[in-house]
Amino acid sequence: MSSTTYIATLLSLILLFSCTERSPSTPSPTQPNVETESYGPFTVVTPDGRCTTERQVFFADTSDEARRQMCEALIDHEKNFHCAEDRRRQEFFSRCEGVVGLAWTPDRTSQDSLATANTGPVGRLKNLYISEFRVHYRQLSPSVQRHLDAMLSEFQECGHAYNGSYCKNSQVEIRVVTPEQIQKVDGQDSLLIRVSQVGTDSNYIFQYILGPNSTLFQPQSLKVFLLDEQRPNTSTENLIADEGEVHLVYEANYFQQNDIAGVNSTLATTNSLRQFYHYAEYAFSLLFQRGDRSEASFQWARDLYQQRKDLIQNSRNETYLLAIYHKIVNESQASHDQLIQILKPLADHPQAALRYLVRVRLYLLNPLAFADFKPDVLKIMNSGSYSTRLLALEALLKGPITPSDELAIIKSVGDQSFSVRSLAIIQVRQFPRRPEHLPAYKSVLSQDDTPTDGRRSLIELLVQWETEESRQLLFESLADSDSTNRRRVRAAFSATRLVGDYYVEALKRLYRNRTDQIRIIATEVASQIDPQDKVLEVVAKQLFEEIDDNNKLVEEAILKFLNDPARVHAVCELAERRQFRRLQCSRTTRRP
Repeated sequence: MSSTTYIATLLSLILLFSCTERSPSTPSPTQPNVETESYGPFTVVTPDGRCTTERQVFFADTSDEARRQMCEALIDHEKNFHCAEDRRRQEFFSRCEGVVGLAWTPDRTSQDSLATANTGPVGRLKNLYISEFRVHYRQLSPSVQRHLDAMLSEFQECGHAYNGSYCKNSQVEIRVVTPEQIQKVDGQDSLLIRVSQVGTDSNYIFQYILGPNSTLFQPQSLKVFLLDEQRPNTSTENLIADEGEVHLVYEANYFQQNDIAGVNSTLATTNSLRQFYHYAEYAFSLLFQRGDRSEASFQWARDLYQQRKDLIQNSRNETYLLAIYHKIVNESQASHDQLIQILKPLADHPQAALRYLVRVRLYLLNPLAFADFKPDVLKIMNSGSYSTRLLALEALLKGPITPSDELAIIKSVGDQSFSVRSLAIIQVRQFPRRPEHLPAYKSVLSQDDTPTDGRRSLIELLVQWETEESRQLLFESLADSDSTNRRRVRAAFSATRLVGDYYVEALKRLYRNRTDQIRIIATEVASQIDPQDKVLEVVAKQLFEEIDDNNKLVEEAILKFLNDPARVHAVCELAERRQFRRLQCSRTTRRP
């Protein structure tokens, strides 16, 4: 593989599914055994908002790492937008079972997540956005009214489909309990369905009214009838036959597909951030449905965020503040200068999660102008979101790197995300070797959850160091859980003489590890102790105590070590007292 192709491969990994996110153009880490995973083809979103079909390919040191990287991409709703959730979900459950720390979480805002196998009219009822509404509550019980308020509030502010709203973190789920019926009600063509509100005792009849200019799947209005609590199984026919069993509680009109002006009016006046988010998304989709993908459309979106910056600034709704942030960064096609103009007023936002993201983004865009935000960059490198950690690392690498920054980057070599880890590894390989780095190396190497390739990268760097401190740290990696890593460490000590008390305690620690191969390697490496070093006798006696008749491989390795003429004299007297006859002792080998 040429270097150009390899760099392109790494960039395609780091920029996976990102519309306008860009990672530093850095060379690929050297990978001795490149494994790949791929999935697709299915629909993903391109930077200009179009849907395209392509197969995604992932590269890593091991197939397990490539698989984890693929699974991380499958569950990332933000970067995949809403185009392909059903297909991604199928891929995830078929290919990602058993990947530690990853689980599928449905994206409630996705159009696909609200679709079902229902191929009838009900299954097509989605993208319904309310232009105006009227409430007709009658002496409802507090419990019923609370549940009804929650449902209607979500419908009004987020838009909805037949089985629930598009609200993020929705608290309302609707279940259709009878097949739909299309009939005339009061002379109006209507689609009638009976539904229940999951988790409550409330049951309703939804009457979707089809106007002269509307279609079956884009109704003109909605009426919600609450069924009598004592007779929840009323059929839709009784909407006409027995009005005593149902109560009209709500009416709403829907925006039609050509009413962008009406949606804009709502956007200009709403005081709800979540309504602003969802109706802005709806308006933008209407523009795209008209085929308007011009710069003017994207400028409209950028202007909208500027015009309603007061609403964004005054909100404390973390979920929607972060959603709007991602819309601005990923979908507005803003230039660097435009992004700075939009985001800068939010740099002191009272909502901490948004404030940190904005400051890190601004630092990434211009490290010199926003140098005061560097502490925020370092702080969110510990974020629970891998995409946030990747953003922070990219930002840190954009500015001047101090020795303390180097320690933070070394720590990222142990990150669970391949994207973060690989970028950190590239940078760490370029660092000058400093003694201050060794504690950070030790921290990463000693963590049980550090991925194999992260440990391997640091081991390779330690092999190149030639200080006693680095050798001692490398020696500890003889206990690495990966056999390839252990063999690499063993090879590094094959021509090295070990001197000093450190190795006595280090070997004790290795022998407390009950993994046979680790104890065997420890025995082999003990042979590297300088024959003139006084600790040799201590080590020899220590290994004599480790002879285990129940483990032939370990026993043979120890006997091979002890029967060396340079070492056997150290334990002959001890062996004679215990009547151990398997050492090649003679009077000439005993210490005088």
